[in-house]
Amino acid sequence: QKRHAWNVSQRELRLAGPPPEAPTDFNNWAVELAFRGALPQMQVTRRTGTAVLFRPPMDLKWQVAAGRWVSDAKEYVYPDNDWGQFAPQLQTIEVPGDHNSMVLEPNIRALVAKLRGVIAGIEAGMLVPPAPPPASKPPDPGYALALSQAAE
Repeated sequence: QKRHAWNVSQRELRLAGPPPEAPTDFNNWAVELAFRGALPQMQVTRRTGTAVLFRPPMDLKWQVAAGRWVSDAKEYVYPDNDWGQFAPQLQTIEVPGDHNSMVLEPNIRALVAKLRGVIAGIEAGMLVPPAPPPASKPPDPGYALALSQAAE
């Protein structure tokens, strides 16, 4: 019932159209519409050179088979956001915040500091400075217990 009510509320929001925005708003609606409009024309090709991905901490909610994780939104979580298949020399750098807030104050300061480090490395002749290994979240013992009890 909760899921159905949520789906109905989301559909009503979409049908209502964009909310009124002040000139200082982030324009999420316009950004999402532009993104969705561009998707059909987008063709991702394999990159042979070095690339850097700045991403927020992974949302590791449930560990599933083969050490894979699922997020709170019930989506698989990849350390490289699944871009490694297109950029084999991808370096992932974690920054504070979430998908939206990583580019807003105060988190943008950390992102800029890390970006400056990457640029300095490139200017010093290193393609990209070495990255620390990605942080991993320990398995949730309560979840593992629930799984083992369900299997009995």
